Amino acid sequence: MKNEDEKLEAELWEMASKADGEEKVDALIQLSYRSFNRGDHAESLALCETARDLYEALGAKANTSTLAHIYTGIGYSLNRLRRHTDAAAALDRAVVLYREIGSTEAIVQLRCEGDSWYDAKEYEKAHDAYVAAINEANPDVADREVAINYANAGSALIKLKRWSEALTNFLAARAIYKTLKMPGEIVHCDEEIALCYFWLGNGMEALHHAQLAMDFADTAEDDFHKMWALARMALAKKVLEEYDEALDLFADAKSRMVRMENPNWRAIIKLERQVASILVIKGRVSEAQEIERRIASLDYNNFMNRYFKPAVSKAGLTSIGFHSLRHTSASLLISQGTPVTTVSKILGHASTQMTLDVYGHLYEDDATTYMDRLGDSLFNAGTDKERTNVLQVGLKATK
Repeated sequence: MKNEDEKLEAELWEMASKADGEEKVDALIQLSYRSFNRGDHAESLALCETARDLYEALGAKANTSTLAHIYTGIGYSLNRLRRHTDAAAALDRAVVLYREIGSTEAIVQLRCEGDSWYDAKEYEKAHDAYVAAINEANPDVADREVAINYANAGSALIKLKRWSEALTNFLAARAIYKTLKMPGEIVHCDEEIALCYFWLGNGMEALHHAQLAMDFADTAEDDFHKMWALARMALAKKVLEEYDEALDLFADAKSRMVRMENPNWRAIIKLERQVASILVIKGRVSEAQEIERRIASLDYNNFMNRYFKPAVSKAGLTSIGFHSLRHTSASLLISQGTPVTTVSKILGHASTQMTLDVYGHLYEDDATTYMDRLGDSLFNAGTDKERTNVLQVGLKATK
């Protein structure tokens, strides 16, 4: 089976190199599927972009559906490479093309465009894409898709702190999910509805929806949702001025959060600040100050404002993000010849393929470099004995 697959891919590469027009484009598209599915997203992007350039050159002969499909592939590949802004632009182009031919695929890609904007932290643009998807969908035949987009729009609005609008969207999503009998999605809505009510100062409604989320978590024995339900109930109790109960619930929620495989430290810090604010209300100011002192080193915004931004300014650099240091360190490691396995381990990537997806272009000259080194070690060795030793090492490696 593997040999047949390899043979087919070889035939596609041959077709891509020899064919013209639509036949060549089709081969490139098929190859891009294969690259994407095996995790080589940089190659799938290059293949899609080549297919796009060739297809757009066909002018009137180009099929709009095929071109939209190519832009979709570009967007998906860019997202996997974490180039979310570029991905959103590509998917927006796909949406325009799908609309031209009246395809419902435009609705699906609008949601994907919204996801890309969300990942790029462009929450207003994400919200607009989700709303456009809602408005274009037929709720009678795409009710689940509509519910997803209502929930996604609500998430973007929460990021924008537009609590009342977010609440409206999550309530709409919940109503559809309830009709579809999808409890896993309903509980997510209840958690976010409780949060919105908290910020709107409605403790009773916040508590009601937090309790609904807790009922699901207990029934399903779902520790993850139980953790969030506890946190939402604590917020509701704070609004209701039931401070002792709120503190107990916050403590339970925090103990669950820190035991997670990958703790959400921002959420933990926010939770701790809620605890500190209650302690101040109760007159336990020194305890609140101790919490603030303890979490200061973990607070991203505190670190950025007190240390990172002043250091950037002192160095005379233009404004850069903290994450840029990660990319710089990776680039420097690669430029020093650090093996990809080591770079991947340092960066904490799940696999070396993930490292290659993001930084693979920095390894492009490696083949020439290492062949030159091989030649140097073989032909520039000082004596015949040294040259013989080099050859013997190579021969042993093949046995």
